[in-house]
This record gives sequence, C-alpha cells and structure tokens, in this order.
Amino acid sequence: MKSNVSWFVFGAAALISAASLYAQTPSPISGTLTVGGKTHKIVSACAFEEPDPFDKAKMQITAVFWTDATPLESNGCLGHGPTLQYAAQTKSTIFLEAVLDQPKLIWQNGTFGSKDGVASFSISGSDTLQFTAATPAPIGAATLSGAFKTTKPLEIGSSTKVVLDAKVTALKIERPAPLTNQLTGAAAANSPAAKAAIRFLTAMRKNDMPAVRAMIVEDERKTFDEQLASPDGKQMISMMSSMAEDALKMPVASVVTQGGITLVTLEKKVDGGAQSAKFKLRQENGEYRITRKR
Repeated sequence: MKSNVSWFVFGAAALISAASLYAQTPSPISGTLTVGGKTHKIVSACAFEEPDPFDKAKMQITAVFWTDATPLESNGCLGHGPTLQYAAQTKSTIFLEAVLDQPKLIWQNGTFGSKDGVASFSISGSDTLQFTAATPAPIGAATLSGAFKTTKPLEIGSSTKVVLDAKVTALKIERPAPLTNQLTGAAAANSPAAKAAIRFLTAMRKNDMPAVRAMIVEDERKTFDEQLASPDGKQMISMMSSMAEDALKMPVASVVTQGGITLVTLEKKVDGGAQSAKFKLRQENGEYRITRKR
C-alpha cells in the first residue's frame, strides 16, 4: 500500500499528486449545488483527464463545479485545488469535484469544499449519483457533455448533506503536457531541482521563514505572507517544520519535468509499501523555486 504525504506549503495549498500543466478554458455549465438545504447556482466548471493514481493503466476524468466566478490561475483545471480551497476559506466559494473512471464514467470519489472546510469522499453504490453522458464515453475525446445528478444527498462528514444537479455541454477536457525530462537514482538526487527542494525543506525544518519565502516563486509570495499573518500562521509554521523533518529522511526517488513544471519526489519504503513527499518547482531568474501551480 502506498501513502502520500500531502504538502500544503501555503497553509492549505496544493495537494501534489502529479505534475501537469493545463490551460483554463470557458465553462459551459448549468445547474445547482444544494448544501444543508440551501441551493446555490453553479457558475463555473472545468474538467481534466489523468491516469488513475491507483491504477496507472486506467484513466479518469474529473469534473469540477463551483458557485462563483473565481478564476483559476494559469495552471488551469488540474491545479484547481489551492485556488478553490483558498476561495472557500475567504470568499465562501462552494466547490465539488466528481471523479469519473474510464470507460464507464461511473463517479467513484471526489472532494467537497466550503467555508466549513474541505473533505474528500468516496461513492459507495451506483444509486448515489448518476452521470448520463450525452455522447459516448470520451476516451481521447476533446469535450465532455452530460448530466450529473445525485439520487440521494451525499453525506459529507458527519452532518453536511450535498445535492448536485448539473449539466455540461462540450466542456473541454484538459490534458497534461508531454514529459520533457525524467531522472531517477543518483541523477535525480544530484539534479538542481532536487537540491533546491532539499534546501527548501531544510529552511522549513529550521522555521526560517525568510529563507522559505525566498525559495517560493515571486508571484506566490503574497499568498504565503497572508497565510503566515493569519490566525493559523503559528500552527502552519509548526506543521511545516514537522513535515519537513519527516521528508528530509526520504531519499530523492525521481525528478520529472512536464510543461515547464518540475516535480521532485522523495520516497521511502514503509511496512511493505512506500511513503512519499512531492514538490513542484519552476525556474525563475535562473533558480528552481517552489510553486503550487501546475
């Protein structure tokens, strides 16, 4: 069994599961999200395709719906997590993602976010949600069309009930940029990107926030500053230090460059499986710096 350490560099920033670059596209969407009996209009949506993290031979499509016009950054749909999580905390944005396996397009899991927090969930039983495709299963297709509808409320956590009723028409399915470089072993460990990630972790472990800030890309430092100054700032620093200490015990497993983003993976074997920590970096002013974008 493989477990991943999720690095929330900016308090509750990006869950790093892959390194892909996507472009944001218009969202042909209609429908509502009803949360705790209150109905909200869905204003925005996007979709992307990626390998199933538990079965690389399979593909999955994720459709994401949210209740305002919060724009995604240039990293696009796959990088929606930190943008919409932060918007949920600060602007009362509500979002829900539906992960559909291929080729049957059955909703298997997802994530829900609101001002009360962000929670992942799994679907048990096909009677919870139906997706009716307006076109055949879109393996390799450019767009997704169809209707998402819960047949009974999704139970998120212990008390939140969520109902989704949405339609998408020719919603563009975004896909990753091609790999341009992949390193393993000593070549990965000695690469400039891996060394930059280790320096970042070392600064985190020492609670050296000026050094941590200097190793974040310039256009994301404002968000980092805001979260450090928030009421949860001290807890964030403590959490970062603890996670960094654990990560520094893991050797560098791979360094992959894709679409201008380099993903550094640290990994160690535990109890017959593996534990990993992943960091995204991009080059800026001749240096590798941490980014939450894809």
